[in-house]
Amino acid sequence: MSQPPDGHAYFSTDYYEMLCAEVQAKGLFKRTYWYYAIHGVVALLGMGASLYTLSLSDSAIFQGLNAIVFAFFSVQVGMIGHDFSHKEICRSEVVNRYLSVLVWGLSAGMSESRWF
Repeated sequence: MSQPPDGHAYFSTDYYEMLCAEVQAKGLFKRTYWYYAIHGVVALLGMGASLYTLSLSDSAIFQGLNAIVFAFFSVQVGMIGHDFSHKEICRSEVVNRYLSVLVWGLSAGMSESRWF
């Protein structure tokens, strides 16, 4: 991150505008569809594998470890739903809203309007 010019504080609007222009020039605000697609598929496969693992054993220790795995992947899906709810993934607000309802409803079992 570049330093603010002499005489400017870190919280000044001039520094913010300069920083925002630098971040945009580096392409850090570009949408990363492939990242979310791969992340979503891996998270859903992890949740599915964990649910399948429930049927393999009735050992409390084994299922306790499986619960940790399921929690990890369900948080990953929740973060994708969070990004959809903030309209960060797709350009279209309608598509973001539809997919956020789908992610929250099917994976977390909750309403998108109550995700926060």
